[in-house]
Amino acid sequence: MHEAVGDSEIAREITHLLKTHTGRGPVRARAYVHDEAVTVVMYEGHTPAEQTLHEVGADRLVGEGRESLIRAKQDDFIEVIERHTGRKVIGFLRDSQQDPDLLAHVYVLDGRP
Repeated sequence: MHEAVGDSEIAREITHLLKTHTGRGPVRARAYVHDEAVTVVMYEGHTPAEQTLHEVGADRLVGEGRESLIRAKQDDFIEVIERHTGRKVIGFLRDSQQDPDLLAHVYVLDGRP
């Protein structure tokens, strides 16, 4: 595991995309470029509406809504990773939780550097 020169730029661009597509981006984000994957960990990224749903126990709706939105715009997120790594993304995994407020994206890269 190592942090490359472009890691902070990856985190910045992914954060910007989330803000553009959801209306709010995470407060803090960090990207880690590994041999076969890029992991982006984000903190405090849920919207006020998602927080409200969480407070009334509707976490499943939050997860489904966020997954649908990210899936609809996944090409934008993948483009950032491919541009910065020069490698093809062959898998894009994402998840979130609200207590504590965390988001994570894992981009699996083609095995050929």
